[in-house]
Amino acid sequence: MKIGWFVTAVLFFGLAQTKAAAQSEHDVVVAADGSGQVKTVQAAIDKIPKRNSKRVVIFIKPGIYNEQVQIRPNKPYVSLRGEKAEETKITFNVKVAAGSSDWTACTAFIGGHDVHVENIPFENSFGPGVQAFAVVANADRLVFKNCRFLGWQDTLYAKMGRQYFDNCYIEGSVDFIFGQATAVFENCTLHSKANGYIAAPMRFSAVEPSGLVFIRCKLTAKRVRQGVFLGRPWRPYGRAIYIESEIGAHIHREGWDNKGNPSNEKTAYFAEYNCKGPGANRAGRVKWSHQLGKDEARQFETENFLKGQDGWNPKRANEHL
Repeated sequence: MKIGWFVTAVLFFGLAQTKAAAQSEHDVVVAADGSGQVKTVQAAIDKIPKRNSKRVVIFIKPGIYNEQVQIRPNKPYVSLRGEKAEETKITFNVKVAAGSSDWTACTAFIGGHDVHVENIPFENSFGPGVQAFAVVANADRLVFKNCRFLGWQDTLYAKMGRQYFDNCYIEGSVDFIFGQATAVFENCTLHSKANGYIAAPMRFSAVEPSGLVFIRCKLTAKRVRQGVFLGRPWRPYGRAIYIESEIGAHIHREGWDNKGNPSNEKTAYFAEYNCKGPGANRAGRVKWSHQLGKDEARQFETENFLKGQDGWNPKRANEHL
């Protein structure tokens, strides 16, 4: 018995030391219960000097953080790292209203370039019926890993810049992933909570590099009666591609919809490659969508689609979260 107690004590001490060492690697520790340096995520962000040139890592302990978070463009190289995604949430109740701005109409505004976020759920708790952003992502070289985006209409506004979402969960009803970003969603779950549209991309020309690309994603739904479309052209030239994804039966056989604006379908580029599942049947797809071949799909692989002129590879950047 004494030996058993001794082994247990050693293991417990070792785990405690490891946890303490892990926390010491971070610049600021946030804890809602007061056990960290600050109690709110925004308080930690406010500690970061403007135009910082080195990465600042903010460690967030489990808890419910009822607050609005803003990382402005003058604060790049910020990492938000949650300890346990299943026990942590940043939540806020706000809707898009007349006169509101991107950074005031959302739970979290990410405006600094090279921001990395891991193990953080973001929720806009306002509810259905109006635009209510959980996150507005408006910067270049953003990485989100193991995050959750919870809301209804316009949950995730991928506004501008190159963005990478790895193993994330995104839910909503109408246009719950939308914007003009050059974004890749890899191994993500896209969950429809009501009838509507998953993706609503926009571009200003056929040569603009932006678009929403979904690679090996899983499309799920609950309580959806009339069905869901893969996407619609929010503006002319909108581009969205699903690659090797699992598409549920809740997706309309047509796949895509112009939402009463047939002129947009003339410039839209909506495509699929090697998808599976009951909603992936090619029969019945709208004539203005595309089924890609292997070589055509390769240009939309993460390393190719997001590399830009600086050769950015988010999978390498992700190693340093």
